[in-house]
Amino acid sequence: MKNQAIENQTKKNNQTDNQKSLELRSKSQEEAIQKAIETGADEILMIGGTGTRLDHVMGNFGQLFYAHSKGVKAELVDANNRIRVLNHEDTISKKDQFGKYVSLIPIYEARGVTLTGFKYPLKDHTLVFEQSLAISNELEAEEGIISFSEGKLLLIESRFSGLF
Repeated sequence: MKNQAIENQTKKNNQTDNQKSLELRSKSQEEAIQKAIETGADEILMIGGTGTRLDHVMGNFGQLFYAHSKGVKAELVDANNRIRVLNHEDTISKKDQFGKYVSLIPIYEARGVTLTGFKYPLKDHTLVFEQSLAISNELEAEEGIISFSEGKLLLIESRFSGLF
């Protein structure tokens, strides 16, 4: 009986320690990005950060927007994706492209979106979060230009992994 009580308390302590560790890692990443910006970083590369926890992935998207709001280029990269916040006009070139597919995610709405040099061009369009119109586009020209007049856009360049 005594051994069972010790085992139960050990499990409880380990769960508490694991939760504290998880909280610390999340907070530490945010603090590391803030510190990098405070000390003059002009670029931040977050490697990984797109694991199985969608809440953490969304939190990392928030860090991309935070860096962008401070004038710092930040990217979140994993084996299949490169993700960043766009300026109101950006260019993507085939030679520097991360993957074949280019997706734009508006954070809630982006107005005046124009895509030039893409398989599916747009001209002065409004993208909204609940539509998938700008998912899985492809460059046709050597360079593609993305411009918009209002809102915020997340750019996701993706490779097909062939796993599914």
